[in-house]
Amino acid sequence: MLATLKEIDPRSPALRDTVARIPLSTDASASGFALLAALAADATAHGTAATPPPPPKRLGRHVAFDCAATSWLVPIADVAAVARGPRVTRVAGSKSWVRGLALIDGRLTPVIDLARFLGAASSATASTVLVLARLPATGLIVDQVLGLVVPEDPEPGPDAAESTLEPAAMPFWSRARLQVGPRMLHRFDLDRLLADPEFLDATRGVPDR
Repeated sequence: MLATLKEIDPRSPALRDTVARIPLSTDASASGFALLAALAADATAHGTAATPPPPPKRLGRHVAFDCAATSWLVPIADVAAVARGPRVTRVAGSKSWVRGLALIDGRLTPVIDLARFLGAASSATASTVLVLARLPATGLIVDQVLGLVVPEDPEPGPDAAESTLEPAAMPFWSRARLQVGPRMLHRFDLDRLLADPEFLDATRGVPDR
């Protein structure tokens, strides 16, 4: 297979240096093959050096929010709405991290205190609710919504032993994080949350209306 050669200026120092490295031979065909091999190697080396790095991968728009003393990221496609201060009615006999039911956009929605679910102290003033776009439709109480970010490919996070997250929050962290300004944002694993048996049990049986 013949190597594809880049066009090289015959007056260039690179060509003169390449030719100078070819041993002299009385065999014309041997010298010709040596020249081709040297030029191919030289062109490959120069081509590799000149290739620009690929652009950073972007992950699409994400919603950034604070909860449980941690900053998190979730894809905007997974957030149906952000409700501030909806009226929540407590449900008797529910778990401590189930705040109750709220009427949001005409739908009776179970509202979960995400910080308490993750094993952290609940903020007494937290009243912002992220309404998930996936079923079962659920509202997550968070401390605050920071806004939208378009992150590049996040770096792998530290091992569990090096993390400052609450132990109960570790299963819901996708082990990726991203530095944005002064904040370290952690990618929240919604798939894991929506598959958690306790979470599903608390949100099951709410009428869809």
